[in-house]
Amino acid sequence: SQSERIDEIRKLRVALVVPRALVPATVKTALGEVTLQPAVYDPILEVLSDHRARSIEQLEAEVAAKGVEFLQVVQAVMLLTGLGAFGLAQSDSEIEAGRRTTRALNAMLTKRSHYSDQVATLASPVTGGGLTISRFDQLFLTAHNNGQKNSDQWADYAWSVIKGQGETLLRDGEALTTDEENLADLRGFAARFEEGVLPLIKALGMADAQTPHSRQKSR
Repeated sequence: SQSERIDEIRKLRVALVVPRALVPATVKTALGEVTLQPAVYDPILEVLSDHRARSIEQLEAEVAAKGVEFLQVVQAVMLLTGLGAFGLAQSDSEIEAGRRTTRALNAMLTKRSHYSDQVATLASPVTGGGLTISRFDQLFLTAHNNGQKNSDQWADYAWSVIKGQGETLLRDGEALTTDEENLADLRGFAARFEEGVLPLIKALGMADAQTPHSRQKSR
């Protein structure tokens, strides 16, 4: 019945799988460019900006006070999923069951980022699939996981890896020739990683929520 179908839709879980700032304000369609209605999309994106998985029912309840109705929530979820901004999330039990496997897989993949940019995907136990994470961001993540405390240190680590491979960064198509130039660009990238990408990959189970240097080993 229709009510049963609606109940099943409300059980679906979604998460924002890109930094909030990267969600476009307009979408190109066959009929032209369409502007996403701020009154509908802003409340939805605000709720999901922490990248935690929520059911459609939970999302509906959290945006109801802003006047966003069920059908508007469903339409927004469908559109943003089609754009790749939202991903369907697994159940909590499935997420927990997948954490060990995805952690091991991501450790292997981030090791490869030390040598090439051919693997730009890491696995998420939350979505049960892969998400695009650039080589630079994987290097920053490795430094973070190794206990480096801030974005400047992550940039220093990335440059040591890249320079050790005999590579340099490009700016406007031109190779950067000095350590200072390469580090300046990497520090900018690392700051953006800290602000936008790191919270995302923590929430999606691709990195531990607790910073490694603050953990205490059990005795």
